[in-house]
Amino acid sequence: MTAASTEAVEGGAPARARPKRWPRVLVAAGLVLVLIGGLELALRAAGVGADDHAVFAPLPDQEDYQMLNAAYLERYFRYRLQPTPAFTPFRAEKEPGSFRVFVLGGSTVGGFPYRYYLGFPARLQHRLEAFAAGQRIEVVNLGFFAANSYALWDMKEALVAQSPDAVVIYAGHNEYYGALGAGSALTTPGPHFWKRIVLRLRRWVLYRALERLFSGETEAVGAGASRMLKSARDITITMDGATYRAGVAQFEANMRGVLHVFQQAGIPVYAGTLISNLKDQPPRNPTEGALADYEWGQDLLAQGDTTGARVAFVAAKEKDEARLRAPEAMNEVLRSFDAEGLLTLVNLQPLAVARGPHGIEDEWFFLDHLHPDYEGYDAIAEAFFDVLKTHPALAPSGLQRASETYITPGAFERSHGAVQISQMHGALAVSQEEEAVAMVGMLGLYRTSRHYLDSLTVETFIHGLSGEEALQVGIRRARSQADTLRAMLLYRSLLHVRPFDTEGIAEAVSFAEAATDTTLLPLSEEIVFRALNLTGDAAYLDRLAALRLRQGLPEDAARLKAMAEEKQSAAPVQ
Repeated sequence: MTAASTEAVEGGAPARARPKRWPRVLVAAGLVLVLIGGLELALRAAGVGADDHAVFAPLPDQEDYQMLNAAYLERYFRYRLQPTPAFTPFRAEKEPGSFRVFVLGGSTVGGFPYRYYLGFPARLQHRLEAFAAGQRIEVVNLGFFAANSYALWDMKEALVAQSPDAVVIYAGHNEYYGALGAGSALTTPGPHFWKRIVLRLRRWVLYRALERLFSGETEAVGAGASRMLKSARDITITMDGATYRAGVAQFEANMRGVLHVFQQAGIPVYAGTLISNLKDQPPRNPTEGALADYEWGQDLLAQGDTTGARVAFVAAKEKDEARLRAPEAMNEVLRSFDAEGLLTLVNLQPLAVARGPHGIEDEWFFLDHLHPDYEGYDAIAEAFFDVLKTHPALAPSGLQRASETYITPGAFERSHGAVQISQMHGALAVSQEEEAVAMVGMLGLYRTSRHYLDSLTVETFIHGLSGEEALQVGIRRARSQADTLRAMLLYRSLLHVRPFDTEGIAEAVSFAEAATDTTLLPLSEEIVFRALNLTGDAAYLDRLAALRLRQGLPEDAARLKAMAEEKQSAAPVQ
């Protein structure tokens, strides 16, 4: 300050202190927050966004039960895509003494290309029902198309609130092209921290309404499925590039957050190592190095060097710039979590190599680049059962395990799965013409088939039959053909689709009991075990006892009879 200005100040009126503005700013900000909060409460009170606000939603006709809310899942995608979750309802109030398992992941958990009741969660359900007969078992399939670690991170608190006794996870293949993936075409791009902020904001009805209003997205529901697969063709992700590293980093960060929450709640987690088709899946978006490694693997295999061939096939997968198969870095993350005691790692790789003649993951186990066939799904269920069966909350019945299990899905489900695979290959085709040819060609094959269940597959896709309708039609046709095995397989599936239909359950059990072919007894038992778990009716214990006697197992029959008597005596008098 100059001397002149100093004198002016000293000689004139005293200078006024500037008023502080920050209190006014805080008050204004507070008013804005109150206004936003009030508007949010008003929207919720008016029922706006009620359909997609909660992770779980009650069943309209069974209010004591709930399931994964399909409308909630829409928040993970653009283009108004809404995945269809598996229909595995569970009690809103957990029944005392019951055993509840949540299974988390993407389309492999969902059972693709089959329907969910042929995936490994349903096969796990069957094993637990037989192992702990009489105890209420709930294996809840929470897998859905394109799910990745962001969905698990977002839902973790809601999952803990439902008091699962255990959590099974098979996830990691969708970190690049799946929902909120590092290279996804299904979601708004952005850094990791921003995606988490957006997920938190989407819990607000007001934010979701504004997002829909200004997004301008008009693409039809379901278009995102094809878009995800096409993005694997169009979006290249180089090995060790920024997007590649972002996918691994988000998997590690999100899963760590999920596992810490489960650990604090005392809920054990069992995660499977990520496996995929190595030998029979050439690189989809290959670099020169990826092709060279893949061809070198084929040469080594022809020379009988299976160990070297597998190393080469893994290298080809790692260099494939279409990241539909998880890189080995994801398994390294899972192994580090296992070492830290955050989860129990279930190694699935030996299952895939044991099926084929070469000791390498190939088409003997996989139907495409990473989805197993029905025998593969059953093997995965067995692997998780082996670690779950010692859980202290399970009450083993002490029954001898059936010597055989019917894992085949039957003609209808097998042909339906083949068409689904054809659709996926079409979505990965180079042109729309190839996409159409892939689908039409497969349907034409089944249209000309002489098998009555193959024609049902065509009707399902062309005429839009629901899964329930198709199963009922298939049962009628199988029974009219005196095709006992296929009718029983369809009844088994129907019990998953209609778990509250007590008359339908009784019909399935009566048909299964009447089967005279002794080789079908394990399948008959599976149907009756399912009926017992769904209804809790002690009469099904007696019927299981009769089936055990037919198999020459009198001790098991006596045990089941005693369980039935105990259950009947404990039942309240009507």
